[in-house]
Amino acid sequence: MKISDRLYGQIDVNGRELKLLQTRQIAHLRNLSLSVVPPAFVAASTCATKFEHSLGVAYLARLLADDFEEISFEIFCACLAHDCGTPPFSHTSEHLLYEVTGKNHEEFAIDVLQNSEFGDEVTKHGDFSLVLDLIIGKGTFGKLINGTIDLDNLDNSLRYGVSQGLIRGRLPYSPEKIARAFRFRGGKICLVNELDGLTQVINREILGWISCREQIYQFAYGPVNLAAGLMLFRALDFAFRAGDIRPSFFKLTEAEAILYLLKEAAWKSRRLIEKLNCWRFYRLAHNRVVDKSNLTHYLGSVRQLRGELADQLAKVLNVKDEEVIVYLGSGRTYKQIDLKLLGYNGEAIPLPQMKKSTDFVIQVYLDPDIVTEQVKNTVAGFVEEILQQKALLANAYY
Repeated sequence: MKISDRLYGQIDVNGRELKLLQTRQIAHLRNLSLSVVPPAFVAASTCATKFEHSLGVAYLARLLADDFEEISFEIFCACLAHDCGTPPFSHTSEHLLYEVTGKNHEEFAIDVLQNSEFGDEVTKHGDFSLVLDLIIGKGTFGKLINGTIDLDNLDNSLRYGVSQGLIRGRLPYSPEKIARAFRFRGGKICLVNELDGLTQVINREILGWISCREQIYQFAYGPVNLAAGLMLFRALDFAFRAGDIRPSFFKLTEAEAILYLLKEAAWKSRRLIEKLNCWRFYRLAHNRVVDKSNLTHYLGSVRQLRGELADQLAKVLNVKDEEVIVYLGSGRTYKQIDLKLLGYNGEAIPLPQMKKSTDFVIQVYLDPDIVTEQVKNTVAGFVEEILQQKALLANAYY
């Protein structure tokens, strides 16, 4: 069987692999978006699915060097199933997954895959326990899928950018070239340029990957996309406070989760989801950037603090709680690369690194119907007062 892929063209799938794709656990990924905000709520092209992404990561696993031949089937399976624990809305709801189950999405994937059709199919041909270890980044080869630069994020960044219409024309890097450069040397995963005279090839590709990440996060943290994400975040927070987020929620598809929030969740949650469905995005009313070094640590949940501050500001403005959203956090572009790049003769070559931002952002988003100059001034005063009185967590993120 051949599957058409927007990045890699025709991907051949053999009978054994098709059996894996036909399991309920992998089929579920077709109903989860690669974006943290459902495509219906985003002013962009239709985003790729988690299934499309997972198949792409599994394809990259095929390109690995002979160093990984003995466990190639297990690596393929882990790549295919690495997102099986992803809740609806991905990172937007993962903090609630942890609150309710005590597990992140990789750890939750273990629960989903144990005693599953997928697990049964893997066991027929390989080591299922190794597959689970790879998914959570455990063991010698865990960094191939759960590392600083790995098969997962090589596909994820480019696929998101292309599917959202952010990247057009010539692609900034080739995931395939970087995948082929992975080696196992001295008991560690590294990247290798094996041909003399080509020692800058992987450097150039990784610079392209860094540039791609910067481009997609610039969109993700832009006012319109971030407003939609924060409205969803606030809706989920209201539902959680009302006791409407139970363990079963995290196994829903995105469409099922949206319907649940519209029909059965707290009234405030329903109001926000209704607005998102109609693209009635909230407006950025105040943006304050401070240096992380000037902040002290807040002892508690920053996500909870966002909700508390938004509730306080709603009272100050004398408006409804669901009409106010406060965002605290730093950008997530930065990702340290801890793999080594080796040249033809085994010499270490410095890899490019991303710039680490020192900025911490405090933003307030409001329902457009309540935004006036007087309201903006009141919001600005509130934020300055908070900065004086409230300790904030300098490395918070959305």
